[in-house]
Amino acid sequence: ISSEIVMTKLLDKLMRIVIENAGARKGILILQSEGKLFIEAESSVEQDSIMLLHSVPVEKAKNLPPAIINYVSRTHEYVILNNPAQDSVFMNDTYIIVHQPKSILCGPLLHKSKLIGMLYLENSLLTDAFATKRLEVIKLLGSQIAVSLENARLYKDMEAQTEGIKAVTVNRSREIDQRKK
Repeated sequence: ISSEIVMTKLLDKLMRIVIENAGARKGILILQSEGKLFIEAESSVEQDSIMLLHSVPVEKAKNLPPAIINYVSRTHEYVILNNPAQDSVFMNDTYIIVHQPKSILCGPLLHKSKLIGMLYLENSLLTDAFATKRLEVIKLLGSQIAVSLENARLYKDMEAQTEGIKAVTVNRSREIDQRKK
């Protein structure tokens, strides 16, 4: 993951790695931008490709349990539900009632103690899909994902600044050429 700095390639690679290593059937990457949460990537074992969703606001999403997302966003703590329908805290979430997932893991992506996003994983077939060993792998991956996402953002910002500088340089060159004539 750390070798990738182009955001679209990074999102594709990290979703494949996370789904494969977590034992999830569905994974959603949520990133924070300007204080709001946006779905940036979604994948499942049923689909071969990763959907890059171009910043869909979490509030408009129908494929996530809002109570869990809000809790992780607020507390920066992992939520692991091995049987969500039986969980006393989140069992009344509309998404859980309608979709009946068997296992849910939602964890924060923190960079220097700051929330930059979260990873939502779900298994619709197995309870206890996110056992302790898998949780440790996800936490390690989450740390690396946070660093890689920040590096990709910095690279994207640097590219934008470089393009801006090039445009200014071209304009200045044209102005100088016109003044010479």
